Amino acid sequence: MKNLFMYTCKEATYLISKKEEGKLTFIQNIKLRLHISMCKFCKLFEKQNKCIIDNIRKLNDTEIKLPAEIKSNISENLKG
Repeated sequence: MKNLFMYTCKEATYLISKKEEGKLTFIQNIKLRLHISMCKFCKLFEKQNKCIIDNIRKLNDTEIKLPAEIKSNISENLKG
């Protein structure tokens, strides 16, 4: 019988990733918090996942400027 009050680690890690998109229901969030409060591995995964997501967001906000020579080389390589 499936436990109605606790997630498995596999379910928890999926929901931790899904949480970053803001797509958890109230019940999912409570059950996830319960699991994380008792599982040090999922707690660590949540911390690492948040760090990765935060760094990706920072990278997306950064404007990368390439020198003109590199831009032209890329353009030439794409043309064939």
